[in-house]
Amino acid sequence: QAGSTITADYVDVQNSNASNTVTATHSTDSDWNTNWTFTPYTKYWVAPSDSTWNTSANWATTSGGTGGAGVPATGDDVYFDSSSTYTCTASTVASNLATITLESGYTGTLTLNTAITTTGDVTINDGTINHGDNSTAETYKLDLTVGGDFTLAGSGTIDVDYLVYNMG
Repeated sequence: QAGSTITADYVDVQNSNASNTVTATHSTDSDWNTNWTFTPYTKYWVAPSDSTWNTSANWATTSGGTGGAGVPATGDDVYFDSSSTYTCTASTVASNLATITLESGYTGTLTLNTAITTTGDVTINDGTINHGDNSTAETYKLDLTVGGDFTLAGSGTIDVDYLVYNMG
């Protein structure tokens, strides 16, 4: 019906031209959609051990929640907090995440082995951001593009000591 409010939850949409605007929460925009508004997810790192970014089971929609919420996608807010203090190794990441926050109480490391871009803020209150070891070849570089504010506070660190390639 024209002018009515339509909402959808937990859908994956592609090639859809809705007659009215549809607001989709907890959903995936798989491109080529008209009259759809997708609200971003909030994803929390909840891995039970050191693991990789691209494992769906390592992400929840609430702090300390049950994993399986899917890997962070474009527009998502990403949080690392005290609910899992294990290392996250990111080798493939969606472009244009909304934000990345390492909250107070996160004592793990976010290892970036790929370029990451946010449209919003990156905040490191605790924990460490680094890149992979380059002991045998110059493979990894810290490549972080921040669309908003970059804040390094509290006990947060960026650490690339001993991760360089020695050409000699």
